[in-house]
Amino acid sequence: PLPCKIAVLVAKFLNIPSLLLLHVGMIGPKYDCPSFLVDKLAVPGEYARDILIKCGVDRKRLVVTGRPAYDALVRAEEQFKKDEICGKLGLDPTRKIIVHTTENLPLRESEAMVRAICKGVREFSDSQFIIKVHPSELALSMYERVIKDIGLNALITRDANIYEVLYICDVMITGFSATALDAMILDRPVITVN
Repeated sequence: PLPCKIAVLVAKFLNIPSLLLLHVGMIGPKYDCPSFLVDKLAVPGEYARDILIKCGVDRKRLVVTGRPAYDALVRAEEQFKKDEICGKLGLDPTRKIIVHTTENLPLRESEAMVRAICKGVREFSDSQFIIKVHPSELALSMYERVIKDIGLNALITRDANIYEVLYICDVMITGFSATALDAMILDRPVITVN
């Protein structure tokens, strides 16, 4: 994005090295491979590194770092406390928690998915339900309308820490979000909706 390019150019002007922690999901043979102004690129794995090398990025500029968030997830027991997280979110830690993580889909698709999930969750009236909205979705009104239409009580949040939310859940529901892998690392059951 333009603000990042400006920051990198200013850093170059001031002789400050730059590093980009890159998510490569949209780079590769099927997509354009952008040129990078940064000095080094940190990528999550060898597969990502190989894609960028095929796109013409100099291998000396690439560093395989893994995904730092996964380091935190495998040590979740050391850093997360269910009672504290539930207290912060206004949830009862003794009751089951179902989490739905959304994706940035077209509105009609998002609504169809959340409506179907809410109807299923409604059958578990003794549980608590969290809709963790994707960070790029700006409007929460559709989710609020759907839970009202279905008569379901839910916590709808975009800003809660995704790892805390997954840590406290008993089951996670999504479509194709990478949060499914996060939940599996935390040893939580995952349901994917087609």
